[in-house]
Formats: sequence, structure tokens, C-alpha cells
Amino acid sequence: MKGTLKGLGLFAMEIIHLISIGKTVSIEIIEKCIDQGNVIEYITSEFSEHFTVSFDGSLYDNQQLNAFFHSYSGAVNDNESRKLGVIGNDQGLLVLLALIADIVEAKSIEWTM
Repeated sequence: MKGTLKGLGLFAMEIIHLISIGKTVSIEIIEKCIDQGNVIEYITSEFSEHFTVSFDGSLYDNQQLNAFFHSYSGAVNDNESRKLGVIGNDQGLLVLLALIADIVEAKSIEWTM
């Protein structure tokens, strides 16, 4: 579905899988990808053999997903521990999960059961 953040939750689950098997990415690389607007492509390319969901742009709008992450460009910049609770330079994947959690928190006030 073009123009939505469909797939963001699946991307988060893929990140969780990567962390659970011991994969890491430096925060510096993740911040660079956020700034350049290519987080989805970088992660899926770097860890393609570990992804079970395809983020090739055919089902999910990678441009929108990248735009979501890009909206945080400059917002964190070396303040990961204070702003996101992420400690350790090799914990860039946790930064991505923290940013996804941020939108969940912001949007959850609109959700009802």
C-alpha cells in the first residue's frame, strides 16, 4: 500500500530477529542512513540473508518508511542514552526500535479497544 507506513511493524520484528541472533550496527551508521534517507535499503541489504520479509518496494512503500526515519534526522545526534535509553555505540538497531516505539507511543492515544 503506497503512501503508508505499512510494514513498519514487520520491519521492527526483523530488527528484533537481527538483535536476537547477535547482529549489530553502529549508531553512527544508522544516524548516517537516517540522514540520507536509506535506512530500509541499508538494513535489508546488509542483512539480506536474515530477512524473511521482502522490503524490495513492491509491497511496502520504502520511500515512506525511510521518510519516517528521516523525520528523526538530527533529533538524536549523540544523545541516544539520554533521549532513547540506548547505551553502546554498536546498538544502532536498538535506535531504530526506539524510534518505532516513539511513533507507537504518539499514535496510541488515538487507539481504542
